[in-house]
Amino acid sequence: MSAIAAIYLFKQKSVRAEELHLLNSAMTHHGQDGDDIWLNGCCGLAQQTTHLTKESLHEHYPYSDSQNQIVLVKQLAINIYNKSSYFLNSNLIEVINQFSL
Repeated sequence: MSAIAAIYLFKQKSVRAEELHLLNSAMTHHGQDGDDIWLNGCCGLAQQTTHLTKESLHEHYPYSDSQNQIVLVKQLAINIYNKSSYFLNSNLIEVINQFSL
């Protein structure tokens, strides 16, 4: 089972990477297959990932687009994957990029 944590600071300028690494450390039992963080000013995400399907083996989360405007975490990816009927290939991240164009 994967795990996601987020920090959103209303009055401070930016989330510190150290804070997200602490959150990730507390969730390591959820992420046998990888972990990462994403930062953008006052918002930050931490994710521990466990790959549950063969399609997920090459996925890496949190995923952000090249402009750092769209961030995808595992649970959202699962929801989109289950509800979508249009797929370019089995790589979900490429599919999400096509939807966001």
